[in-house]
Amino acid sequence: MIAGLRFQFVLLAACLGWISGAARAQPALEIRLASPGEGETFYMAPGGYLTSIPIAGQVISRGQPLQPETIQLTLQLINEAGAVVDAAATLNDAGYFETWATITAADALSPVIEVHETDLCPRCHRHGDFDLPAGVTRLIVHARAEDGRTASATRELRLDRGRLRPLTVQVNGLPPEVTGAKVMATTRLYEWRRRSGFGDVTAAAATVQIETLTFSDLVYEVSLLPLVWEGVRYTTPVETLVVGAATDDEPLAVSLTAQPSLGTLSGRVVAGLSSQGVEASLLAVRLDSGAAYTTQTSAPDGVFALTDLPIAEYLLLARAPGVFQLPQRLTPGSDDLTLHLTAAGADTLRGRVTLDGQPHPFAQITAAGLPTAYADPLTGQFEVDAVDMNRAASADIAAAGCYGVRLDTLKPEVGEVALALRDDTQVVTQSGTRLYLPAASRVTRAGDTYTLEQGVLWATTSSDAAAVVTVRVGDYVLRGKAAFAVEKLPNALPRLYVSQGEVEAVYQDSRIPVAAGQTLALIGGRTPAALAPGAGALLRSAGGSAARFELPSSSAQQLESSIKHLVVVVAQVIMALAMGISLLALPVTALAGVVLYYRRTGQ
Repeated sequence: MIAGLRFQFVLLAACLGWISGAARAQPALEIRLASPGEGETFYMAPGGYLTSIPIAGQVISRGQPLQPETIQLTLQLINEAGAVVDAAATLNDAGYFETWATITAADALSPVIEVHETDLCPRCHRHGDFDLPAGVTRLIVHARAEDGRTASATRELRLDRGRLRPLTVQVNGLPPEVTGAKVMATTRLYEWRRRSGFGDVTAAAATVQIETLTFSDLVYEVSLLPLVWEGVRYTTPVETLVVGAATDDEPLAVSLTAQPSLGTLSGRVVAGLSSQGVEASLLAVRLDSGAAYTTQTSAPDGVFALTDLPIAEYLLLARAPGVFQLPQRLTPGSDDLTLHLTAAGADTLRGRVTLDGQPHPFAQITAAGLPTAYADPLTGQFEVDAVDMNRAASADIAAAGCYGVRLDTLKPEVGEVALALRDDTQVVTQSGTRLYLPAASRVTRAGDTYTLEQGVLWATTSSDAAAVVTVRVGDYVLRGKAAFAVEKLPNALPRLYVSQGEVEAVYQDSRIPVAAGQTLALIGGRTPAALAPGAGALLRSAGGSAARFELPSSSAQQLESSIKHLVVVVAQVIMALAMGISLLALPVTALAGVVLYYRRTGQ
């Protein structure tokens, strides 16, 4: 009995071994999928470019050589709605295969926009062999050989389609008359593709078209783009909005509150290239209005701060006795500025430029080796900082419509410098008012109205003047029995300066009174600004007015000499620095030689 059972067990084991060996000897097929990955998600924008994804892999034959021509490869894609796509693919000699499935936007126009394969990422923006079903799809790849061997591989993938939806953004805190405000909503899709939408603010609200996805939630950051209105900057904190997937029926809305702020210019004033603070006066002039702001440094560290400045472009000037700093164009928000004061000389050259006993509004002064200074357009007074009276042999004064004057003997107070009118300057006299029209300016006349197309003109008036002067500049009409000056130069705001009386500036339906001591930028219906001492000269230095005036030949030669002198001085400074560095290197080299000698001798 026991012997019979043993025989049966031995026979069973032999059969199992034969079956196992036969199975091992039977050749097999295997499919390895490279793309798509298991559970991979593919993104498709709401509408736009033709896009396809690859389905690729390799068929491997085990136990015998692969014969690709004998293998039939089929693909089947089945989505959750039951849609079925059947396709076929071919193998190359190494058993690799690749086919492409086209993603078509759900709301795209038909036919889909075609993109040439050489443009816009040709690997994916191309025609596929079939369309990928929407939603979650199961991919089945099946291989069958002629000898009956089979293999299969499956993958689950999904298509996350985007769609555009309106987002309503309520913006509180902006002035009712503000224009040009915009809001922005931005997100990142799969931490890869940035998406931003913009909307114009109208009646305190904006609508932004944003993208939502079928399967993935998105986090949007919503904010007001920084806006400057009437010198005030408006911003909002960033609001975060989570947009859930497949929430088509829920309205999307967010609320923002604008926060107004003004600007600051702050920093230090130092002596030369050192870090030593200097007690100085600072003047900041707003270029678009002429408004001036002044402050003092806090001695002895030289720290300064100009706060609550309207947001605009400014010209900043620092001055101290015997030293100066070239004006800088800045915008509030420029912190930690360092202003270096230069001492080219110890004196300040002061004076006043007049024509026919009245201040000349458009005069400029050049002393050797120093930047051109401009006279105040209201008073004709000028100041040239840091003049070395021992080295500056002369100074040249030039003015629109007048012959230049050279000051051969310099002293700190030169007093009044009277200019003579050029022969080609036209002067129109009307009942106590004189209108000056330089030949270099382009002025046309229609009746009693003079239109300034480019250049400068100015008017002087007596106390008993009866005539009203009318001047047109761009969209402005200027009228008044007053002493005033107007300039319209390239790369500068056209500007009106009133030194006596009052001028009415008519802009569209607005009438803007400009009183004595005020300036008005003739663009966009602005508000007049009072000119602080020195502010008018600083404004004119920013406008490039010097380019419109022709210096006499002698003045041009002196200016050329001044430039050459400045170049020589700079070269001498550089040579002195180089010599100092060389002298410093000598003891260092000697010390290195001594150390090397003792190391070699062992002493």
